[in-house]
Amino acid sequence: MKKIYAPLSAATLLLAAGNIYADSDLKLYGKANVSLNQADYESTGEDEWQLNSNASRLGVKGYADINDNLKAIYKMEFEVFVDDGNDGKDNAFKQRNIFVGLEGNLGRIIAGKHDTPLKLAQGKIDRFNDLPNGDIKNILPGENRVDNIVMYTTPNMDGFTATAAIIPGEDSEDNGKDDSLADGKSMSLNFNNDTVTAAFAVEQDITSKIIDEKLEMDIIRAAVDVKLGIFKVGALYQTAEATVSGDDLDADSFVLSTEASVGADFILKAQYGMTEFDVSGDPELTQIALGVDKKLNKNTKLYAYYSTIESDSITIEVNGVDINDPEDATFGLGAEFKF
Repeated sequence: MKKIYAPLSAATLLLAAGNIYADSDLKLYGKANVSLNQADYESTGEDEWQLNSNASRLGVKGYADINDNLKAIYKMEFEVFVDDGNDGKDNAFKQRNIFVGLEGNLGRIIAGKHDTPLKLAQGKIDRFNDLPNGDIKNILPGENRVDNIVMYTTPNMDGFTATAAIIPGEDSEDNGKDDSLADGKSMSLNFNNDTVTAAFAVEQDITSKIIDEKLEMDIIRAAVDVKLGIFKVGALYQTAEATVSGDDLDADSFVLSTEASVGADFILKAQYGMTEFDVSGDPELTQIALGVDKKLNKNTKLYAYYSTIESDSITIEVNGVDINDPEDATFGLGAEFKF
């Protein structure tokens, strides 16, 4: 019961605080995203219809003025499970970005649990973000939300910002990590205007998931997203390095994506991504996704999509049987509502 009521208690306290302080601003927000998927996943042996809650969330965020040039900021966001009420481990809520910090003329500093600058560098290139088998996290490392992060972002300078984050070596004796102030590091240089969003990011010594393993990796990522009339075109390229049992593991990845607005209500989307591993056999992961969104209003949409992930020169054990070159495919129909 504590797992269920703790987040609700935190949200209740923040709502009360918003009523107490006249010089503060507080917003309750959220998103419900549910899809019905026909999943045929050779990598796990699943061949079934599924109802999925795709990172649906509930959060509260706001600020309290300290003086004319400085304010305290906070955010507490939790994933909720619209499909079955829990994450499969009897948790009704799961932490997402949660932080407290300061923001003023000199920039913004926060501390807590948060997406790394390298993850944020993707912008909105991932047109199928959070969707089963469609999110780019299924084929490339670097999509990390980490604990105990301290992150600073500069003020906006003609569209340019820089962000740097450190992760202290907490519990280093238990996990074999460094005990330094900056055991993990992530930083990015960003540019944004009405036409172009671009970023260059570097990450060191942060654990990433790749296929079915979690490894400490050094990653370099470059991304750009451009608006061209009714079109948006995005590209991402990255290199990642890890050390496994004394051997170097390199993974080079790229993603190309596009979307087109058709009339006032429809958006057509397509995405192609690949990761190639520089190890014996040169295994590859290839993702192809196609979809369409139908806008009902500013905050509500219906969508349909189809996504495949092909594994080349990769063997995965499923129920005691080795599956060579597994292919995962899904077709989904869904709805998303934001508030």
